[in-house]
Amino acid sequence: RLVNRDRIGHFGLALLLKPANDLSRVLVGPTLIVGVVQQACQAPQLDVLLAATVNQMIERIEKAFERQKQFTGDASHELRTPLAVIEAESTLALQRDRSAEEYRKALDTVAHESENMAGIIDQLLKLARADAGRETFSFDDIEICDVLQPILSTAEKICADKEIVLHSKLDERIRIKGDKGMLGLVFSNIIQNAISYTPEGRSVTVSVQRDDKNAIIQILDT
Repeated sequence: RLVNRDRIGHFGLALLLKPANDLSRVLVGPTLIVGVVQQACQAPQLDVLLAATVNQMIERIEKAFERQKQFTGDASHELRTPLAVIEAESTLALQRDRSAEEYRKALDTVAHESENMAGIIDQLLKLARADAGRETFSFDDIEICDVLQPILSTAEKICADKEIVLHSKLDERIRIKGDKGMLGLVFSNIIQNAISYTPEGRSVTVSVQRDDKNAIIQILDT
């Protein structure tokens, strides 16, 4: 019985390419590939398969690098505010001798901001997983004020250092469907930007109101 050696060669090379195909589906994270693939075999269809497999691997690696870069940028931006509060509170507490109650208050602020930082990191990791398709958002019935109040508490300390007045007009009866952590990340980002670009002596206003069946959140700087 005659056996077509070309068919065996094609089949064998396809088996050799299977690990690369599998790797291209699961490869994530920073990895460096250096190489040139050119005319790996005589069969045109296997040339195409090998080239497509390598291209897919490189594309996934590039996306992994982009996600890592985005995460680093988001983390540095989001953590800037709580770190600034911790630094300011610690520096103020150490400027002179204070009472036990004053030291306790300063430590409470530092502990609160440390907890806030841990929450921010958790949300950033969740967002990164969602971007990679490995996380889903949780839409619950929440009160907007419960999301905004901790953010405003931190923002007030930053505004005081910059001599900016922070106004808040919150309707505590408004409830919406949403992911509490992700909404907090969004509102915190916008409020931080408003404070950053507001000159000393001016003001930032955060308001929540109802318009028919819609909730309207406004963040205004002057």
